[in-house]
Amino acid sequence: MMFEFRTHGLTADADARTRSDAFGEWFDADVDPSTALPTIVQHLCDGFLLILGEQAKPHLCAMLGIDEPENSWEDAVNDGSRYLEYTMGQTFTELLAFGLFGIRHEEQGVVGSFDECLARAERLVSVYPIDLWLDAHTADLLRAAVRAAAGRAALDRGENVQPEALAHLGGVKFSRIRNMISGASPDLPRDAAGLVHHEAAAAWLATRDVFLPTIQGEHPGHIAEDIEEPIFVPVARDGSIFHPAVKREGGYQIGAKGEEQMVEDFDEALQELSRQATPRWRRPNENGNWGIVAGVEWRRMDRAALEALGTS
Repeated sequence: MMFEFRTHGLTADADARTRSDAFGEWFDADVDPSTALPTIVQHLCDGFLLILGEQAKPHLCAMLGIDEPENSWEDAVNDGSRYLEYTMGQTFTELLAFGLFGIRHEEQGVVGSFDECLARAERLVSVYPIDLWLDAHTADLLRAAVRAAAGRAALDRGENVQPEALAHLGGVKFSRIRNMISGASPDLPRDAAGLVHHEAAAAWLATRDVFLPTIQGEHPGHIAEDIEEPIFVPVARDGSIFHPAVKREGGYQIGAKGEEQMVEDFDEALQELSRQATPRWRRPNENGNWGIVAGVEWRRMDRAALEALGTS
């Protein structure tokens, strides 16, 4: 049975900011493809250790950013929270927002261009035996997220579309699409490869209120009105924003684990973060513990409003 995403409640006239807010509310572990990554990494690590021996374990730990005691390293590998910060975790977030909500970053996103993101995800689901490694629900979710993004990308390029992708984009069961592509005079005619013709797919999706046309240009997080002094800052997946109040004694602590640096001035720290492929910084959580978070988008804000964060 093909995975079915729950509805988002928006209609085609939803603007960028509405979509971005709705995606944040809609998104959780039940629809997060990166929940598959701990199991995939565990299988890959098992393979490395089988081939290379136990002497490879410290190198795997270092590569994964694990500094826990030796006897707990497998628990750390299986800790799903760390995968939200990795390239593929961020890639899945961007692709899901694009496929289901029509939100597309500008040409260069947080983890590379859109085409690079999609190619990485398609390679993951095609190269590795996800049906053997994952439970059926997680494997189907992983495939569905990539399929929806690839289908929308094909539509935007004027290319023919997979029937399964149309079901995701149109918010219907695949059985309905199967009926529409069947018979001597199908409602959705296909080419020799079994893909639905672009014109027919686009015309049908135009009748579906649930289908959100792709928003080109700035990411919804960039949009703001009545900004006197605009400034772009990174935002982590948990909503954490890099702002002046995350300064520690000695400065702002930025960079990946093991490569961190302290920068005294906020604007200089922000400039350094903008040069990183994935911006990372430390901020206190609700318990006051300083942990590293990774940016998944850049948000346009008013400098005065940004400086007010953490002062109330």
